Amino acid sequence: MPILRALDGRSQPASAAQVLRVAEQGTAAGIRRALDRLSAHGVCFREELGGRALYSLNYDHVLYRAVRATLDANHTFLRDLRKSIAEWTPPPISAVLFGSAARHDGGIASDIDLLLVRPAMSHTELERGWARQVHALRGDVFRWTGNHVQIVDWTESAVRRFAARREALVDEMVGDGITLAGTSLLRLLEQDAKPRSFRRSLR
Repeated sequence: MPILRALDGRSQPASAAQVLRVAEQGTAAGIRRALDRLSAHGVCFREELGGRALYSLNYDHVLYRAVRATLDANHTFLRDLRKSIAEWTPPPISAVLFGSAARHDGGIASDIDLLLVRPAMSHTELERGWARQVHALRGDVFRWTGNHVQIVDWTESAVRRFAARREALVDEMVGDGITLAGTSLLRLLEQDAKPRSFRRSLR
């Protein structure tokens, strides 16, 4: 997939070395072997120019639609996640995807990290409404991705408390987080009494 992503949208064919630089993973020999296999199946075109093998993606191949769907998987996941959370009652004050899923550097065994900042509610509302929504989301994410989700379920006061302690996890959420619903975490924390001191701590 890093190879296909590196080739997708290029206006000119690329060498294996160019693909390696864009993909930022693998080895030159491994990239070259993978490109030759893709070319053998017709997914890529291979041409010789000046003694170099150059590769380009075959957009007319019957498998390109599957390739396109796979390349768009992250976008599709975020769309489905936002849609699911948008239907919650009550909705979260903030929902933030963070960690490797937000940075796009996780592996097949990586957990998907999600912060949910819940509104004030009674114990009954927490058990009958909120907890059921959280449980349903865990199942949805696993069906959509095959990965387990790690949910950090905090109240707004807990978020502010951990931020005041300069917890590294909060810095990660602010730095890499993708807001899925509600208020962004940074804006939420800027509403604190000392927003400037918090922002300086993130630099």
